Amino acid sequence: MIAIYPGSFDPLTLGHEDIIKRAALFFDRLIVAVGVNDSKQYMIDTEDRVKLIKLACKSIKNLDVISYHGLTVQLAKEKKADFIIRSIRNSVDFDYESQQANMNRDLDETIETIFFAPTSLYRHVSSSLVRQVVAVDGDISPFVSDPIKSFLLKK
Repeated sequence: MIAIYPGSFDPLTLGHEDIIKRAALFFDRLIVAVGVNDSKQYMIDTEDRVKLIKLACKSIKNLDVISYHGLTVQLAKEKKADFIIRSIRNSVDFDYESQQANMNRDLDETIETIFFAPTSLYRHVSSSLVRQVVAVDGDISPFVSDPIKSFLLKK
């Protein structure tokens, strides 16, 4: 079985890594798909986000990391994925992700969405909050792994 875990991962957080490690246990192949939206401003360019995820998750043998444009459900179909992995930290995430899952099911009923809840240690961590801490030169050590921290400190 193949699953896709899509997101912007700008930057990859320890919460994302937690979901990746746990999801990889359930599937023959897990594809982390870095979404590209040309109307969004990213802190880290797409190529670097892909490289950083590969570096941070190098011990996971059944993991592929790619970038993509377009609909996640189309990518899932192209990659012959059975599942889309999404993370839900709170009720706001649940509302949004439920809408996305229903839309994806309308587009292709053969691809199911599975929700993972992060461990309580990372429930409050988001990429946008990490970007805010970076913007004021705060300590991001509790929120990102060493490769991500090193990259961000060089920027």
